[in-house]
Amino acid sequence: MSRYLTKSRFKLACECPTKLFYTRKDQYLDNKTDDDFLQALAEGGIQVGELVKFYYPNGHDIVTLNHDTALEETSNLLKQDEVTIFEAAIQYENLFIRADVLVKKGDMISLYEVKAKSSLPGEEFVNKKGFLSNDWKPYVYDVAFQHYVLINAFPNSIVKSHLSLIDKSTEASVDSLYQRFPITKIKERAVVIPVVGTSYENVGDKLIQDFELNDFIEKIYRGEHIPEDKKDEGEKVSFIKRIQMFSDAYAKDEIIHNAIGKQCGDCEFRANAKERAEGLLSGFHQCWSKQTKLPESDFDKPLQFELWRGLMGGDTVTPLIEKKKYFLSDIEEADIKPANPKVDPDNELSPLKRRLLQIEHTTKQIQEPYFNKAGVSEKMANWKYPLNFIDFETCMVAIPFHKGRKPYEQLAFQFSHHIVDENGNVEHKSQYLNSKKGEFPNFEFVRALKKELNLNEGTIFRYHNHENTVLKQIKEQLLISQEADATELIDFIDSITREDERIGFRDMVDLYKIVIQYFYHVSMKGSNSIKSVLPAVINSSAFLQKKYSQPIYGTKDLPSLNMKDITWVKELGDGSFDNPYNQLEAVYEGYDNNTLDEVVPTSDGADKTIKEGGAAMMAWAAMQSDKMSEKEHLRTKIALFKYCELDTLAMVMIYEYFKHNSN
Repeated sequence: MSRYLTKSRFKLACECPTKLFYTRKDQYLDNKTDDDFLQALAEGGIQVGELVKFYYPNGHDIVTLNHDTALEETSNLLKQDEVTIFEAAIQYENLFIRADVLVKKGDMISLYEVKAKSSLPGEEFVNKKGFLSNDWKPYVYDVAFQHYVLINAFPNSIVKSHLSLIDKSTEASVDSLYQRFPITKIKERAVVIPVVGTSYENVGDKLIQDFELNDFIEKIYRGEHIPEDKKDEGEKVSFIKRIQMFSDAYAKDEIIHNAIGKQCGDCEFRANAKERAEGLLSGFHQCWSKQTKLPESDFDKPLQFELWRGLMGGDTVTPLIEKKKYFLSDIEEADIKPANPKVDPDNELSPLKRRLLQIEHTTKQIQEPYFNKAGVSEKMANWKYPLNFIDFETCMVAIPFHKGRKPYEQLAFQFSHHIVDENGNVEHKSQYLNSKKGEFPNFEFVRALKKELNLNEGTIFRYHNHENTVLKQIKEQLLISQEADATELIDFIDSITREDERIGFRDMVDLYKIVIQYFYHVSMKGSNSIKSVLPAVINSSAFLQKKYSQPIYGTKDLPSLNMKDITWVKELGDGSFDNPYNQLEAVYEGYDNNTLDEVVPTSDGADKTIKEGGAAMMAWAAMQSDKMSEKEHLRTKIALFKYCELDTLAMVMIYEYFKHNSN
């Protein structure tokens, strides 16, 4: 059986050519989800791909997955003088591509590689020095690979290759566009079957812009797209030679030994000691053992990749590898100390001190938490009761749900709100969920939030930047809206948010920052997400263990809007306590919430250790489809209420830990 280097395998090889050897061998554990349907839900790429087909109303779709049949169908269509083909199958030697859109006009062949990534008019794919931006490199390389296949497969044709991207400056000119492209699972594959009646005439104005990349591709082929001193070992080999090297190794099933580096931190071919004892192989362990001359078992110890790197900036992994500092225990203060350190704040952990604390607690296996009682007490002195804890669930998708909205525009569809009074009484006070199909939720969302938070003058808490960011985005929407109460809603948003030098008089307190500055537990490793912090405080607090090991939640003593007689803290067999998030039912049927959260890409500039809300996003998007039954719609709605409620309850528990241990 022939082994072809496809564009997806080429992309994988560009990340790390060694992975080509592991990817087709069943004995190597692959932790990256191979669930095509789940990836499609998270990224929305196939929906955009299907939408684009309607911009070419006379196109022919090659739907077969059979290699030879697809090649034959494509070849027959290309005998026409003018033709548009979707998923065209093209082969040159042992290189094989399925082109998203291929347009032939005489001796001109135009390739369009469609991506769900957003762009703006006049987008440039270069950095300030005029070289290819790292953010765009995978996308441009993808097109360059396909271009190479085409110019060799059709040497007598003129080939123009394009990157087709979502234009986030455009507005949907029709309603319910997203809903026209529901994702369906057929034989474990994600398939978009457009709603009956969808046509070129009713998908509205084009949301895609095309960028011709021929000149850029020629620079890549000549090696002029990256400065010589910035090229890694792989990039010192020409692009075309790399294609040939990857394809030869893949065809012959030979391994290419790539240098270990920062790319290894996200390696999916990693098996732990138990999995290896059961017979699985770990590509990660094999690579690192071979290149460091250390036994594979050494790499079960905490590695430098686990270090929390918040606010560090730049590549901090490579310098440590160059010093042969592979493990967390190897790192010294001089290795991670900033070149121009700021004066450490009094009575709180600076980022450097927090990193050093993580290293110490991990190396010495310190199980007692670090807690700065004095620092937290000082902060608490400024908090006003009743305390308000809020959490938002939002959605950003490439294809807008609503007419007049833009791609990747923020939609806030849900919030949860807990309060704690000065006597320590906890109540799930309010919630909001707009589950109506086709209704733009944002302005009603803010009205409901304003109504609830204006019932008292207490301090408001969020966890990380999300709530602040979302409200600022809704403010921008309100500024150009025709809402009668727009000014009133904007004033409310300004009162509880911060932006540049402006700080609202009731600015939300970021509980995440309190955690960063005053609390650490070794179980959190390098993550400060609420799903890591919650079990850490529970396992550190006899108070929380005693209180929530009773079926107290959802009673008159601790009211809930969605739950009844819940025991959140449950002891495991080893004496530790389970994470309450493990008790939640799935909001998207068939997939656990943690898995859904993990597959959703983080937005640009986001903290990659804070990956939450993906499950809610996908569930709500599914609720907008007419394909969901009323029974499943109701089940999803109930699950979403509980999902969001636990987030604000988790904030309450973290606060209770701080309060109880500050007395």
